[in-house]
Amino acid sequence: MESPVEVSLEELYRRLVQLDQPAQYLEDQINIYTKINDDDGWNVGPTYPVDYKPFIDGLSESKHQIDKLQQSLREQINNISRAMIRTLGIFDLPDELLINIFEHVKEIDSQIVHPHTLKPAGSQNISNVRLTSRRFCGASSHLLLQSVNVWVTPDSVTRLREISRHTSIRIGVQELVVRGAYFSLEVATNIHNYARIILDDLANDLDTVFHWDLDILSHLDSRSSKLLEKKGHHIRHSLDKFVRDNAEAEPGGQYSEFVEALREAHSEYTERYQVQKWLLEDGIFVEGISKVVARIPTIQRITIHDNERNMNLPVKYRTKFLDQLDTPRLLFRAWNQPVNWEEREDIPIDLIHELPAALFKDDVISLNEMTVAIRKPPSTALDLTHADTQRLACASKGLKRLSIRVIPQRDTDFKPWHSEELLAFQLYLTALLSGHNLETLFLNMGNTSLFDVDNIHSNEISMGHPLTCQSWPALQSAKLVNCTFHFTELKSFLSKTSGGLVIELENCRLLSGTWLDTLDLLRAKSSCVLVKHVEGGEIDEIPWGELTAIFYDRYGFPENLATQYVKGLMETNPLTDLDDRE
Repeated sequence: MESPVEVSLEELYRRLVQLDQPAQYLEDQINIYTKINDDDGWNVGPTYPVDYKPFIDGLSESKHQIDKLQQSLREQINNISRAMIRTLGIFDLPDELLINIFEHVKEIDSQIVHPHTLKPAGSQNISNVRLTSRRFCGASSHLLLQSVNVWVTPDSVTRLREISRHTSIRIGVQELVVRGAYFSLEVATNIHNYARIILDDLANDLDTVFHWDLDILSHLDSRSSKLLEKKGHHIRHSLDKFVRDNAEAEPGGQYSEFVEALREAHSEYTERYQVQKWLLEDGIFVEGISKVVARIPTIQRITIHDNERNMNLPVKYRTKFLDQLDTPRLLFRAWNQPVNWEEREDIPIDLIHELPAALFKDDVISLNEMTVAIRKPPSTALDLTHADTQRLACASKGLKRLSIRVIPQRDTDFKPWHSEELLAFQLYLTALLSGHNLETLFLNMGNTSLFDVDNIHSNEISMGHPLTCQSWPALQSAKLVNCTFHFTELKSFLSKTSGGLVIELENCRLLSGTWLDTLDLLRAKSSCVLVKHVEGGEIDEIPWGELTAIFYDRYGFPENLATQYVKGLMETNPLTDLDDRE
């Protein structure tokens, strides 16, 4: 048996990382069979028959043994690494670690911390800040930083490069999070579009701050509050008139009091857009990240999303917003941020296929897990060639966990998918699902009410087709939300799994076949744990009262009837002889 000193730090860490997946899998299985939460998040009891108890106990014991082994490995890693790691200066640490450090020692400010992120205040003074920083620097730094964020900016790529060259920090990085928020062409080239963005947000912020935010109002006397509110509404009305008059953005005239500030802020926005555009042209951004990531072989997960703004804060500017009302130049510049893809048409949608293909080309890193979460569907701008799909398929051959959440959004909410968008996404999904190692799948196509139902039926566009293109020897769980499929596709999919697949169906639409047969299929061919809020098939003919009992959550009941049936907790299919049951 090898002693700890004979094993390298890299080998110990590799063993520790290898245990993460079985530990997480066991925990998921235990939760699936022992817990179910109602809509408010309260645990309402076990969901397994009594004779499952030995099986559950076995899972718990295995999880306990893995936890003990991981704890032992961590102790060995700490003992070895302390002698190897040089003392770091506080500013050598990446931003993620600095944020964690100061969260432990900062004084909680009720004006900037959202209740959901509230943490114990800890030490309050600068001496304890320094002490805490030294302790973090002296710890095993490579165990602290597991995820790195990258924005589409040169500074962010440079920062990633610095982390990749840091021998003590890079070996702990397991996840790359690419935030694709984007500056818009239509805003960068039109100052009136820029002014409209400010106008919309400014109206909402003024209403929130001066009418609802009691924390801020409690720090102002009545006179100061009214004066600041008057300034804010003066800026708002002037900006509104500037937009409605389609005025020229030139100094002088009736807009002279703020037009220069608006021009200056818009010029900065345009410059940031041009820098982003340059990065994305000719694959500079993608190639740059690929070269850097090659020096961080421990990365196993990649996440791509378009979200930029911190939605945890109740108001974007808080007290700072009030200070900026006196200085329009600073106020306008606060909007010089990239936006989510749902808000613009000109988006870098190709990132969702170019980046994975580049990162895993030539086995730069080994892809285990991938998440794509965007609020804009791949439209006709996502024009995948055969070569693109081949590269994406090669990149995902070792994929074990895949999560795709794509919600269609346009000028307003509740717009349907278009057939060409669904076809483009079907090709993309088929390429990602071409590997044989996938163990966990999560697919969410947005609210089913957004689907253009007639268009889908006439074109027979189904998201179930990619699931039928190959066998699934390793697949253990699948969750399909807001997806369309035919009964025959679901049957083919289940027949190609190894058996015992844990599957969840939520808000799914059946394009052909019946839910009566679907429930029987799920009961016989899978370990289905959830079926609810479904559409299609014979659902449209079922009275609402019956439908809610079968497919919707009921107050006081842990599961609906369809879920109970597919899990084997009741004998009769609830869709059988509906007319005879009251």
